[in-house]
Amino acid sequence: MEEFLENLKQKVAKHGHQVIAIAGGKESDGPPFHYTVGLVKYIGFEILAESLPPDLGYALLNDLAKVAKQQGSLPAGIYTGLVQNHYPVALIEADPAITDEKIPLSYACFPGRDEIPVLQLLLSDAERHLPWEVGYSMAGQRLLLTAPDSPEAQKTLSELPTDDIEAIVRGPGPDQPIH
Repeated sequence: MEEFLENLKQKVAKHGHQVIAIAGGKESDGPPFHYTVGLVKYIGFEILAESLPPDLGYALLNDLAKVAKQQGSLPAGIYTGLVQNHYPVALIEADPAITDEKIPLSYACFPGRDEIPVLQLLLSDAERHLPWEVGYSMAGQRLLLTAPDSPEAQKTLSELPTDDIEAIVRGPGPDQPIH
């Protein structure tokens, strides 16, 4: 593990970030997910996405990380322009009570940090519906906004009232292009 961690630290130092893929499955009680390691040093947060195919999760988080580093930030909100044909995506502030255990390599690379903020990436479906919109057709992406012992922790965005979503998704607002 020490060799792996040293290799990861070298890659983060060279490239500014790395994307880590964690497979869900029989030994895990959660879905597969991807997260960045290293963005916290440059822009103050990491990005996490659940339930994406390995190549898509890696590509999207890598692209978002590059944009965030170029712009110097990437606030929570709804964006277009990241995914082919301008499919909207949302970035929401995740609850550290949930994400801290999901990003151990970020903490290992930056051991002096007490908390590492995380933005959760949420994708729209093929019809460009975001998870809380009527007609959303992808498998539910879990909402990482509430304490793990809360009943809300297991809800997907499609189960929440629209008013709650508007309070959750803060930032630039609808159709903000990513450059």
